[in-house]
Amino acid sequence: MGAGLWALAGGGVLVLAVLAIWWFWSASPEDLIDKPTLSPAEIRALAIGCLLHEDMNVRVRASTKLASLGASAVPVLKDLALTYSNPRLRAAVLDVLKAIDVEASAQVVEKMMTDSDAAVRQRAVEAAAGMTDPRVSAALQQTVTDPDTVVRSRAVQALSNADPAVAVPALESFLKDSNPEVRWHAARRLKTMTGRDYDPGMPKR
Repeated sequence: MGAGLWALAGGGVLVLAVLAIWWFWSASPEDLIDKPTLSPAEIRALAIGCLLHEDMNVRVRASTKLASLGASAVPVLKDLALTYSNPRLRAAVLDVLKAIDVEASAQVVEKMMTDSDAAVRQRAVEAAAGMTDPRVSAALQQTVTDPDTVVRSRAVQALSNADPAVAVPALESFLKDSNPEVRWHAARRLKTMTGRDYDPGMPKR
């Protein structure tokens, strides 16, 4: 009798386990938004399935949910931001990461700026705007040699929000850029920051 009860109980546990697995794999990412706690696999599924969802409300809810998870979400979000194939998703994940962990987001931005995909570097430069971490500032300065014109142009925009002590020398480097629009934007940003007129070539001393 006792053995039979134990077998029945064991069978019940097995059924519950199977149901739990079935629920996880059958649940849509939107279903995960309202789950109180999430495993790393569920965090990944939520981020991938919802942060680029066509419904803005779903994107906002997913961002809020991921941010509310705090430190438990950081390792998964860092991995997605650094390795996922879709640049737009990586940028969306990075936006959430910035709200959770400034240190982790700075590390990710720094690494994304050296990515082989120009679209990823573009997203990283956009995310760098307003970030004050020295590593991010140094990475922005290095974009002066980036082969992609869009990356360099967006770096000029990002530097306009940086500490002038860092931004001015960096922007002066962009006055030598091969692209006239990049040089023009750098000169304009420099005038706004310093009040001086700059030629879109070399800075006047």
